[in-house]
Amino acid sequence: MDINFYMHTRECHRTLLAHGGFAIVELCNCGAVHLSLGAVTLRLAPEAVGELTTVMADAARALALHEAYAACRPAIDEAVS
Repeated sequence: MDINFYMHTRECHRTLLAHGGFAIVELCNCGAVHLSLGAVTLRLAPEAVGELTTVMADAARALALHEAYAACRPAIDEAVS
């Protein structure tokens, strides 16, 4: 799709899709999905939202595993030595 299709204009109006403590997701009448994280807003093509969701879920799982391993590492190191 043409990138200019998703350009912000003065006529843009957004509809809230979801929000949480750190993020807001809105649908703009220009067709873009706006993901606001604090002071940063990303304009996404609607088809990118599903891919971003999948990647972020994968990252959250990997981070949880990393934190669990880091919490257990002293016990693992002690058992090995």
